[in-house]
Formats: sequence, C-alpha cells, structure tokens
Amino acid sequence: PDKLAPLIKIYRDAVTSYTNPAGAINDQVACYVLAHVAEDRAEARELGGAACGYYTQEIFQTFGTVQGRPGYEIYERICGDAPVELGALAEKYDNMIDPLIELGVICVGDPDDAVTIIEGFAAQDVDQIITTHAIRGLPHEKVMRPIELFGQRVIPKFTASDV
Repeated sequence: PDKLAPLIKIYRDAVTSYTNPAGAINDQVACYVLAHVAEDRAEARELGGAACGYYTQEIFQTFGTVQGRPGYEIYERICGDAPVELGALAEKYDNMIDPLIELGVICVGDPDDAVTIIEGFAAQDVDQIITTHAIRGLPHEKVMRPIELFGQRVIPKFTASDV
C-alpha cells in the first residue's frame, strides 16, 4: 500500500484537471486484495497463505510472459521491480507468505492482522477495498468462515470515511 500514494495522486490530479468529461467524474480508487482470515494466524497462513502465494506466483509468471511485447507495456509498469523485490523478501523470510503480507499484496491472518493491513490501504487514501476470499480451489466450507470473520470482525472497524 505505501507505493500507492504517488500513483493515486497522479490519477486524482489527472481526473481533476480534465476539462471536458463525458459525464460524472469518479475519482475514487479501489484496491484488490486476496484475503483469508481465521481465528488463528497460523491457520490462516497455512491454508489461505498457501493459496494466495500460488495465485500471486501465477500472476507474476503470466505478466512475465507478456513483458516486452508490443501492446503489453502496461504490465511492465504494473510489475516494475516487484518480482525482484518479492524474490529478495522471500529469501529474507525463507517463504513467500511473509513478503506478500508485508507488501500488502495479500490480507492473511487473524482479524487483527486484517484490520492492520486494511488500515495500510486506508492511510494511502484508498476509497474501497475489493477482496477475494475463494482462492485457488479452496473448498467452500474453508471459504465461508473466513468471509464471516471478515464481515464480523474486520469490516465493522471501518466507516465509509475510512476506506
């Protein structure tokens, strides 16, 4: 999330400087994050962290196959040095889950961890958080309780003016 503030500023400056909009201007910013919340941090990391790690690895591999190709320049801007940064953090932690959490790419942990991660986005002036809880074939029963926890113990910590 800490890398979002300058990008959000560029977006909002561009939106407010536009003089001939076709309709109403929506200057809101939403961020997408994979989420898996459990009562116990270790449980969340074991199931949700593994699924999120797999998903993220697949995304970077996909982006890597189109980087440098004409028409796909945006992927280089999206990824930037993220694969290198993730690799260095994975080496530091000896796993992929901690770096993904540290970078705010995933929201995995107990409800308090999730609140802290969402607060990181709110601090960057993000208007909305879009979460995905059904990740990489997690069984339905392993998805429903995390959604319930997120709804009961994370969302109520925020008001519409927070995120």
